[in-house]
Amino acid sequence: MTHRERMLGIALGGTLAGLALVGVVRWAMVDPFVNLQQRIRTEEQRRTRLKNELARLEGIEKQWQALTARTLSLDPKEAQLRFRQKVHELLQRHGLVDDPKAKDTKISPGGITRDRNTRFVEVPLTITTAGTLKEVLGFLCDFYRQDFIARVDKVSLAANQALVAGGARGGARARSNKTGSGVDAGTQTIGPDGPQLTVSITVTALVLPPVGKIDPQPRADPEELPRGALAHDVDAYSAVVARNLFKPYQPPPPPPPPPPEPVAAASQPAPPPPPPPPVNPRPDADKKYFVGTASVNGELLAYVQDQTQVERPVVRLRVGDAVDDGRVVLIQPLAMVVETQEPSGQRKYYYYPLRQPNPASFAERVELSPQEHPEIWGRLQHSRGG
Repeated sequence: MTHRERMLGIALGGTLAGLALVGVVRWAMVDPFVNLQQRIRTEEQRRTRLKNELARLEGIEKQWQALTARTLSLDPKEAQLRFRQKVHELLQRHGLVDDPKAKDTKISPGGITRDRNTRFVEVPLTITTAGTLKEVLGFLCDFYRQDFIARVDKVSLAANQALVAGGARGGARARSNKTGSGVDAGTQTIGPDGPQLTVSITVTALVLPPVGKIDPQPRADPEELPRGALAHDVDAYSAVVARNLFKPYQPPPPPPPPPPEPVAAASQPAPPPPPPPPVNPRPDADKKYFVGTASVNGELLAYVQDQTQVERPVVRLRVGDAVDDGRVVLIQPLAMVVETQEPSGQRKYYYYPLRQPNPASFAERVELSPQEHPEIWGRLQHSRGG
């Protein structure tokens, strides 16, 4: 073997030995280190996910604690007792308990029910009393301002018809003896807030169950919020009392008589009398209001409030019924169309809009036009086969 061959052999052996050493170092040190770094990154990602999930659960826990703070008590019976006391305070505040006319005021507890799936407990009460619309409205507004979880399930109001009819005819007292709530109708008068109403209200409070390790902490005395669950400010609901449907209609006072005309001189002939004023075919248009629509068995009905009618202040109309100076030919959820016939024989169609919270009177109707009311015009033509 020559010297050159020996050197090549030594170089080749050293190269192979170096490669083997690199493989051993990589297997013994580099690969475990890389695997460890990968595991560290995986654990850091997992820690971030767990941290975010923990923050989310803490937020839910705070929300649940805030809700349980609005529960009157964790014990349903105690919650019902506190609920009854709170309702009694609100009734007393608005004169629905201490009023001597409301002799039979009752707050009757209902059956406590528990939902098997959610474990929510409902605690109902039924209120039976008598009072004016203003007093009932004040109670309902203050009820919704309370910072505990409760709802109004049903409100029933009824007026003594004999009292209302007597008040509308100018009488001060009703002819019947008793109303439905035990109030002596013979001693009742209709005050500035309207007649006494027979009132039945059903309300329900909700008791939330404890969840996991969350410590529920109901408030000892719930707050009264400025607005609470009301859709509008409290002052906005005074419009309900101003348009009291139970208050009998009182016609406006007659106009004062005209001043006496000066006596003409004997030598002068008396002037001819003025021509009679034209007859108004719609004298009470400003006292009739289009107040609502409803669908009954697939048929749209229109409701009209007529302040000139005492016995039936609200009238239900169908297509074809006579109303105003014509007849109804179309009812839509937000409009009504009436067809009239002029003395010349020409037919006209008038558009009556449905507007809330201030209903439009019949005096505000406008003539239906395909340019101004294209959708209503199209529905009218379709209903008439045009």
